Amino acid sequence: MADENDETKLEKIDRKIRILVVLAVCQTAITSLLFIYLVLENFIPNNSTLLLLFLGLGIFFYFFRGRIPRWFGNSSRFIFANLFELRKSDSIKK
Repeated sequence: MADENDETKLEKIDRKIRILVVLAVCQTAITSLLFIYLVLENFIPNNSTLLLLFLGLGIFFYFFRGRIPRWFGNSSRFIFANLFELRKSDSIKK
């Protein structure tokens, strides 16, 4: 009985990982297409480029609205921790 429960848990985890991989591939493809389109336009955006960019950003912010504050907090803690660590190591050397 425990083996069946473990198997179903592994199948659920496997499905979730596959969904995350598909989402990551789609996000990478859309981001790279936006970047290529912006480069081809020589960074002189017209209305369709801006609309496409804002649409992509809106979709990104909608899907990751719960995680963006956590990413911002983790990155700011990482930066400030390393910044203060560098200052401490510089003062120790003197």
